[in-house]
Amino acid sequence: MTDTWTAAADRRTPSYATWHAYRPLRTNGRRIDWILTKGPVTARAVGINTFARDGQRPSDHLPVQALVTLG
Repeated sequence: MTDTWTAAADRRTPSYATWHAYRPLRTNGRRIDWILTKGPVTARAVGINTFARDGQRPSDHLPVQALVTLG
């Protein structure tokens, strides 16, 4: 399995701990949420989504998102 975060190292957002438990975000913290690929898949870009509305986040985890090419 290939970690898209590593594979798209030249096109990714800043790193944050993906579990924040509704506390302030921690840069370069532990990433416990992943997108893994296998086979002929190319990770074009990857990011950790830090969306918040009115200071509230929809989950206690930050989503990891990846743009991939299949085949």
